[in-house]
Amino acid sequence: MQKDPEVVIGSHRRPTFILGLITLGMVPVEWCIALMRLQCPMNSNMESLLVKGMEVGVARNYMCEYTMKLKNKPEWMLMIGDDMLPSWNSLILLYEEAVNRQFDVLAGLYFMKADQYSIPMSVMSHNSVKGYMLPGVHFKVGEVVETHLCGMDFTLIKTDILQHLGPPPWFESCNSKNMVDPGNQGIRVFTEDAYFCAKVRNAGFRIGVHSGVRVGHMTKWGEIY
Repeated sequence: MQKDPEVVIGSHRRPTFILGLITLGMVPVEWCIALMRLQCPMNSNMESLLVKGMEVGVARNYMCEYTMKLKNKPEWMLMIGDDMLPSWNSLILLYEEAVNRQFDVLAGLYFMKADQYSIPMSVMSHNSVKGYMLPGVHFKVGEVVETHLCGMDFTLIKTDILQHLGPPPWFESCNSKNMVDPGNQGIRVFTEDAYFCAKVRNAGFRIGVHSGVRVGHMTKWGEIY
């Protein structure tokens, strides 16, 4: 009888992901379709965690604390807002660049909400730039850019870094007495994104934006930017 071939345990890495989905309730059908089409890297596992009805900072903390308590903790968390429309290969592109360039937090390129008469601003900044970074001015669309601040509505986070950020909350929506200035830019903001990014930077981890991953952001009047 022929001897069984040797099996080498652990010779094939399988990256694992958890999708952190935040919503206050009703979501557009376009968002559901985009999530159905979202592809994982080859040979990877993906689970989902949906948090409904919580304030955004509280919801993000809940997701992180829940993930850290899992017996089989996923390697990565992908946070997705309920009005973002990622392309089918967005996660694959983020993951490849996060691994190859050793980013601990890597976001797609998207923009702050604005009314139909305002110019959208990209959610990214760096200490060397006053204000938010602009495509065609501070970076070329398609580049992977190291930043000191990125938004969280389509962002890949390496879960191992959470244990190095100190005790929760890791996210906190600021109030008028606790506003955050991301990188001494003279711009003080309320967002939980800035609070988290400051913790990440202070712990020595890298943040970036993949401007080639252009994530559509639905507006209340039906347009996408």
